[in-house]
Amino acid sequence: MNFSLNFKIAILFFLITFLGSIIQSVYTYDSFHWVISQSSIDLFSSRTPYKDFFIHYGFLFTLVNAIILKIFNYDLLSTMIIASLFYGLGNFNIYLISKKFVSPNLNFYVPITLFLLHPFANHPWPNYQFYFFLTLFILMLLKNNLFNIFISGFLLSLCCLTYENFIFLSPVIILILLFILKDFYKNILFILGFVLPISIF
Repeated sequence: MNFSLNFKIAILFFLITFLGSIIQSVYTYDSFHWVISQSSIDLFSSRTPYKDFFIHYGFLFTLVNAIILKIFNYDLLSTMIIASLFYGLGNFNIYLISKKFVSPNLNFYVPITLFLLHPFANHPWPNYQFYFFLTLFILMLLKNNLFNIFISGFLLSLCCLTYENFIFLSPVIILILLFILKDFYKNILFILGFVLPISIF
């Protein structure tokens, strides 16, 4: 497969961001910001969420970190690995989105600009998981077929489960999108995709 130079640059900066974030985190431990991992450690214990311990941001964020901590034998650095992966992939999604709106000559600068603005993930925060789901939501929405419209609704719901405060903004986004789509089947699929993860939660 023949990849363009722009695509190779985007992959390169994704790898720099991913690996650089992990290397940086080895030397920048912050007990104040990393303490949110405690709720992920408690999730697979006998304690009950929202009753015995507090979920700080969103249940999905806590669940993802709980799984990665379990896999890596509760090494806190593993939460930084997953945060770095989500952030790097979020930036790569922005590059893919920009391909639909920016000429190849200017698209060349998108991954470079993103890297210069915020090169590395700082802490194992929910922002990076949220960022990934949000950018993937936009990417799927732009494909504008029935399956991807359903997936975009699903991803918007995952944004809410990652960062619970986002649920207050999501109805506004849904109303705007229903007006833009103006297609009964697409609207129904989008709403179903959004409702499904939250109803399971």
